[in-house]
Amino acid sequence: MKKEKAENNGIDFEKIILNITLLIPAIFIVVLLLMITTLVSIGAGDTWWYLACGRYIVENRTVPQTDVFSHTFYGKEWINSEWLTNVVFYLIFSAFGREGLAVYKIIMVIIIFSLVLFRVYRKTGNYQHVLICLFILSFVGKIFLDIRAQLSTFIFINISVLLFDMYREGKRWVIYIIPVMMIPWVNFHGGYMYIFFILGCYFMGETIDRFMEKYREKDEKNRDEKKRTSLFILPLMMVICFFVCLINPYGIKVYEFPFKILHQPSFKDTLEWLPPLTWKFPFYSDIMAFTCPSIYIPYAIVFIIFSMLSWRRLYTGELLISYLTLSMSISSRRFIPLFIFVSSPLLFQAFSITAGNIIRQMENNSTVKFFQKNNRLISLAVMMISVFFLYGYMLYMRILPGVIASGSLFNYMTVDYSFPRASCEFLKVNKIKGKLLNYYNWGGYIYWNLFPDNPGFIDGRAHGVYDEKLYDEYKLLGSSDGWLEFDNGGMEILAKGLTKNKFAIINRMKDRVFTNYTITVKLRELNFQEDEIEFIKKLMVRVNWEKIVDIYNIDIIFINKVVNSDLANLVVQKQDKWLYVYQDNNTLIFLRNNEKNKEVVENLIKGKLFIPEEAKRYYQQQ
Repeated sequence: MKKEKAENNGIDFEKIILNITLLIPAIFIVVLLLMITTLVSIGAGDTWWYLACGRYIVENRTVPQTDVFSHTFYGKEWINSEWLTNVVFYLIFSAFGREGLAVYKIIMVIIIFSLVLFRVYRKTGNYQHVLICLFILSFVGKIFLDIRAQLSTFIFINISVLLFDMYREGKRWVIYIIPVMMIPWVNFHGGYMYIFFILGCYFMGETIDRFMEKYREKDEKNRDEKKRTSLFILPLMMVICFFVCLINPYGIKVYEFPFKILHQPSFKDTLEWLPPLTWKFPFYSDIMAFTCPSIYIPYAIVFIIFSMLSWRRLYTGELLISYLTLSMSISSRRFIPLFIFVSSPLLFQAFSITAGNIIRQMENNSTVKFFQKNNRLISLAVMMISVFFLYGYMLYMRILPGVIASGSLFNYMTVDYSFPRASCEFLKVNKIKGKLLNYYNWGGYIYWNLFPDNPGFIDGRAHGVYDEKLYDEYKLLGSSDGWLEFDNGGMEILAKGLTKNKFAIINRMKDRVFTNYTITVKLRELNFQEDEIEFIKKLMVRVNWEKIVDIYNIDIIFINKVVNSDLANLVVQKQDKWLYVYQDNNTLIFLRNNEKNKEVVENLIKGKLFIPEEAKRYYQQQ
């Protein structure tokens, strides 16, 4: 039966109604996906040292060139490439409170997704592809998009590739926006270095395309001729960007930080630096659920397949940058969202090309005709199913009840209950001051609440401030056997007792920390003989937590009762030296038994110390 149109102006009301029925579930899908992405609990401690540093910069009107927060590296060089983010976070927090930062994250995620989806639509012109891409972005991005400086890098990267898309379409002036954009970027986050990878890959792509024209079809040559850019502009942009990035408080030193991790591999065992899977056989048995989004591996496989099928019709420069980010994501999970953001527009372009070729070859196929004829109805059915699935997922994850129970969006997003609010209050109100030995992830929170009275031992700034030796020592503090280190006296004897080449190897290892097992394995891998291994181990110094607290003159041991339970058990055994003074759901606090803390201990015995309500409730439950 033929469609009946309204007589008034020939308006097809049936089509309008169908479009509206498609729009409504599409809106629900977008809203639900954004809620799933943004309302995620990620206990990132970095947010707190951002706030502490932002407050320091605003109050002192200077960007610190050296560490001011810890006692272990106080006064040593600190290149904080995120200082401007720190200031922005603090100003938002000061003006709007905690919820201001939660709203900031939501806005930033919407901008990131909008830029990616806009590029997808420009390349395909298909809203269905946009919705599918949003699914991918949401379920990959939700565990990476926390309240941190990397949000700004994701925005700047997406703007950069969008500008280059526009540049190749003839809008030549947009390329000059990139150097201007680098001024804030270099001060917001260390990811600014990625602009050089983008420009380098596009330059290589332009060069390769000039040699690949004979493999392209005639219409493709004509199309690419219009989009061709001058080869010299990209190297010129790289040079300009290099000098523009010197507009920062650290000058040329800002280029050191992004590569610092390469010389400190110990920090790569932190969660965000872990690879998404380990390449053992069978590799699937080592996929780590919390380090690799389940959609990442199938997405990467699909991307490789479709990009290879359509490579002749895709821009080579974009292929290069997508495969570069793919290799980065394989080496470290922190680059997974970057790979998805950069490559997804290219994937859907490749899919459209491949699907278009298949449909043209099967245009007389009855199945193809059926799907073409009922495309809108099928889309409506799929979207309705998607709405129910997403709503069910939210119910299963208990997202809204979690937000309500947490008391605020910010508390839910940052897992606020996992941080030592009450124990910081205990130290602050009772004016208990001194150097801390603290849980790694709480360092920033401690600085935000207790600076400058309680400088920390270590925090989430990781390789940006600390060296491998301190980090390795921290990880082994709970070891009952302690660990082995090289000292100057032992190195002098080794210099005389080993060959020049073997001593050079040991000299490169002198700032590392080993257990009895790891040093044996390492030296065997380096072809040392068994007698040489024993000779080396005898000259190494055995260190444990007691020596560390003495070396750094620790006054207070402030640790997570679960994560640092091994260390807690060791400290409890030394009641003559360390006094247990506080405990709640999260924290254990020990004070050094000395004259400095005598008054605090006496007040505790007399019941004169302030005890937070959280700690009182904990004791009542025991």
